[in-house]
Amino acid sequence: MSSPSFIKNLMKDGLIYGITRYVGVIAAIFLTPIYTRIIPRHDYGIMDIFNVWITLFSLLIPMGLIQALPRLWMDSRNDKVSLKNIIGNFNLLIIAFSLVFLLLTYSLKSTFEKNVLHSTAFGHIYYLTIFIAVIQVIYNQQLAIFRQVFKRRKFVAVSLLNLFLLTVLGFTLVYHIELGIQGFFYASIISLLITVSAALVLNREYLCLRFDKSLLRSMLSYSTPLLYVAAFFSLSDLTDRFIINSYLGTEEVGLYSVAARIASIPLFFTTAFATAWFPRIFNINDVEERNSLLIKTHNIAILFFGSVFMAVVLFKSELIRFFAPDYTDAFQLVILLSLSYIINGVGPIYAVGIHLLKSTGDLLKGALISVVVNVFFSILLLKFYGIEGVAMGTLFGALLWTILRYFYGQKKLKIQFDFNDLYVLLPAFAAVLYISYILEDIAVMNIILKSVAGLIIGFFVLRRMRKYLSEDAEVV
Repeated sequence: MSSPSFIKNLMKDGLIYGITRYVGVIAAIFLTPIYTRIIPRHDYGIMDIFNVWITLFSLLIPMGLIQALPRLWMDSRNDKVSLKNIIGNFNLLIIAFSLVFLLLTYSLKSTFEKNVLHSTAFGHIYYLTIFIAVIQVIYNQQLAIFRQVFKRRKFVAVSLLNLFLLTVLGFTLVYHIELGIQGFFYASIISLLITVSAALVLNREYLCLRFDKSLLRSMLSYSTPLLYVAAFFSLSDLTDRFIINSYLGTEEVGLYSVAARIASIPLFFTTAFATAWFPRIFNINDVEERNSLLIKTHNIAILFFGSVFMAVVLFKSELIRFFAPDYTDAFQLVILLSLSYIINGVGPIYAVGIHLLKSTGDLLKGALISVVVNVFFSILLLKFYGIEGVAMGTLFGALLWTILRYFYGQKKLKIQFDFNDLYVLLPAFAAVLYISYILEDIAVMNIILKSVAGLIIGFFVLRRMRKYLSEDAEVV
């Protein structure tokens, strides 16, 4: 595959997955102002804790195999029998671990209420969330299969159906029927049940069960470190909430949650990129071509993600006042968390060498170190900077995680990445930050001035990106 063709397909995949994410943003735009006006901060904090809980266990149940699927698919993509053997073992594992999870979490309800929620008033929601976690696993697996076979339309159709149902049901149950956060979780489980049913029909050729002990052992030896990596970061998110809840209170958890939701706008871009990236890069067999594409994609990603971050910083006031006008004390949190997501977004490029050699133990070491640093600095800085200190800890952890992926990736795959664009972007970041503060008040003229600044930056970034697309990358 030629370089322009690869970049074109990568951008097309990213755009399609990104559009799906944008629909999620639209849903957030529609629902967040409603939720923040109806649901008290305390309940919003409880809802956020349950959402982190769902995310954590939807990662634990499949034992990291969803994250491992692109690399596993690479070895068997031309052998349908071998491929179905992989999927069949994967399906069997999901069923087995889902049953274990349901039995375990059912018995841990009182422990969770006592040590995490500090309340027994949300028992019904607890049971809803453990079933949501299981259904979420199946949903994530089906989307992963769509990506691997490059079925963009099916991916988008199922994703949009889920978002549409979640938005409509969430609005109806929370606002009209006034069920509060319980309505949100009812909406989640109903929308997931419908969309998972549709996805299983579309992926019916992969509805099979297999048991191959040696293959399963090989799959798990690669995927288990990825499971621990994902679990560490989910636990880190839960720990952040626990730290805030313990030192500052549940209302501050709600503040942090709203800030994280607004700050996650860059996350839609970085996630769309990562979603498209791994199936595409692992589909390249030629080593020299793959290395060249790694460098080009890296240069483009730094420029694009950097411009997205600057746009969020420029319009942070407008975003917060539109999403949640009662949360204007989240300005600093939005900036710090947005930067964390942007830094994390470049990491998958550095990790390609680790995945190619299946040395996922290096990822595990890097994740453990970065999470420990995150928690340490979150607790330390909270005493001096309050809730912003927790966001600073998250930023330090993200920076270290990306550096470690680069370090371990370079041990496996020697690539001469170019970081010269950072020397241009860093002064631009400083200028944008200054402009955003002096033009913080909501006014038509301020919005116009910030828009002009954004267009100027976007013009130069686009010119630079075009330059990279036309150059040959240097490979060591």
